[in-house]
Amino acid sequence: MLLRGSLTRGEAARATRLPERTARTVIKQLLEENLLVSDTPKGRVRLGVPAAVANHWFPNLYQL
Repeated sequence: MLLRGSLTRGEAARATRLPERTARTVIKQLLEENLLVSDTPKGRVRLGVPAAVANHWFPNLYQL
């Protein structure tokens, strides 16, 4: 996802290497937590960077 920018939901599910139903559940949870984002309910997904995790993922990006 980092290299491609976005994935279809099917591609994202296959990338997890989990059973289909489990993968859909994981993707749904990631969307709910804004770790993945999508422009539409069935659209492509891309990495989200919510404020709550930004400092963990990108330490020292902002000096707080």
